[in-house]
Amino acid sequence: MNRKALIATLSAVLIMLGTFICNYVGTHTKTNDSPKKNNIGDLRGSSYSDEDSSFDESSFEESSLAEESSLTDGSSEESSEAEESSSSPEKETVDSEAEDAGGKISVTEIPKDPGDDNEPDGGQDDNGGQDDNGNKGGDTEQPAEGSHMMTVENILQRPQLPTGCEITALTILLNHYGFDVDKLTMAREYLPRQEFYYDEEGNLYGADFRYQFAGDPEDENSYGCYAPCIVTAANSYLSDAGSGMRASDITGNSLDYLLENYIDKDIPVLIWITSNGLHESYLTSVWTTPDGDTVQWRAYEHCVVLTGYNSGNIFVSDPLEGNIAYDRLLLEQRYTELGNQAIIIR
Repeated sequence: MNRKALIATLSAVLIMLGTFICNYVGTHTKTNDSPKKNNIGDLRGSSYSDEDSSFDESSFEESSLAEESSLTDGSSEESSEAEESSSSPEKETVDSEAEDAGGKISVTEIPKDPGDDNEPDGGQDDNGGQDDNGNKGGDTEQPAEGSHMMTVENILQRPQLPTGCEITALTILLNHYGFDVDKLTMAREYLPRQEFYYDEEGNLYGADFRYQFAGDPEDENSYGCYAPCIVTAANSYLSDAGSGMRASDITGNSLDYLLENYIDKDIPVLIWITSNGLHESYLTSVWTTPDGDTVQWRAYEHCVVLTGYNSGNIFVSDPLEGNIAYDRLLLEQRYTELGNQAIIIR
């Protein structure tokens, strides 16, 4: 073989070898085209941040709350904001006031809100742009034609009563009718309450929160109460004040019934809903009452004063938020979740 033929043969071999190598590498090289996983994903409750989780898990065995609160750890600020905006209804401020109350029910029908009264003081001491009575400034939405609106002075439960939305709401209602009493007097002198304790075997005992406040409203780690408890507190005060007015438990009525029969007649109504932008409630802590009954608390339980409505919004005086408007359909859903609990005074 001459020199030129040898060179041509070697060149052809090299070309074939290079083509083989390129094809082999291309066939066996992996690409990372899979999408990144969202740290939060479909998990619910990311809006319940660590800032809200002042709940005492060790004392009351709130493992479910601790787990939900931990979901936000490690998640990006952008992801948290996106999920919060998708789960919270828009709120509109109005010139009215709010109040918080409580009561209890049976084991399968009760629970409370950790974010409600158990939110830290942060942002509340300076009232978040509100005046001293919790009335927010700026433009307020005017009720649409066919709606009704009352003016009710708001009282904020914080910082003195971090878990006292129910008794603060009652104080709002009493002040509306001209009674000169403050929330601390109502909490300390008229609110039935039961502290938690353990027996010798380590079983947790606490209030039947239909009739007594579970814990202390001045304690960040307490719970709350339901309508019968607040009726008792209200009537004890009204009796001492020498008034002929009395509180009535009107639990069981629909929201539309309340609007037509009370709001349209300028009678504000205490109702039980949820806090944290009408967050969905769920059952949490379980304990035994001194009478031996088992009860369970509903997370995000909250109490406000119903003051008005229009076609799309319900206006309330909220002990945590001030005078505010919530989406009508969502508020009605939360009101139903909490057992259609309601109280009037007349």
